[in-house]
Amino acid sequence: MWRTIRRGGINSKRTKCLIRAVLLFSLSAPYVCSAALLSYHRFEEGTGAVALDSSGNGNAGAFFGDTVFSGDTPVAVIRETGTLNNGSIFLDGVLDAVVVPDVPVLRPLNGITLEGYFRTVSVDGGGAIVGRQYGASGIDAFRNSFALVIHGGFFTFGVTDSAGQSGTIVLPYSATVGQWYHAAGTWDGTTLRLYVDGQLIQSQAFAGTGQLGYLTSNPVLIGADDDGLGIG
Repeated sequence: MWRTIRRGGINSKRTKCLIRAVLLFSLSAPYVCSAALLSYHRFEEGTGAVALDSSGNGNAGAFFGDTVFSGDTPVAVIRETGTLNNGSIFLDGVLDAVVVPDVPVLRPLNGITLEGYFRTVSVDGGGAIVGRQYGASGIDAFRNSFALVIHGGFFTFGVTDSAGQSGTIVLPYSATVGQWYHAAGTWDGTTLRLYVDGQLIQSQAFAGTGQLGYLTSNPVLIGADDDGLGIG
């Protein structure tokens, strides 16, 4: 079940889960070692209502609704750095999100990688992990410049190009309640790829114009979607 619930423009799509370590890169996964890190939210603050950005770009996100920090994490130590893994956020499925305001660095053009950990907490859990709406009204409000979503038994990763054409992977996937997963979606200008726990599970050709599209200054949303009416 993924009911649409709206208030002041936010559309939570019942994202009911824990989310940890959401990252945005400017290129796709095969080149991620040389890609620019655009945003990195570790959710380790523990208190307050702001999720800091560890990328160095200053893209802090504000909590919306009843989003709270949690001590539940997928691993005790981050393998790549050896640092402790200290936090996540919990979204209860009722109008929760982390809202990261639009800035130029969050509008990559020629490729993108979205990645993060998630854990559903009930059979109706899941929802948007991270994304950004393409437009502000009409059909454009329901397109995504980029989005990584799991809900209703499906994993979805998609982008919209500068001409408003969308490419999307929609793949049946059953997430076990209570289990942490790592998800990543990449687009290199020609191909969409979706990974779960480091394994490529689906790829799909999509070239479009070769550039991502952004009609308005919509924010990046972690844990929610936006119906295009603004967030208030």
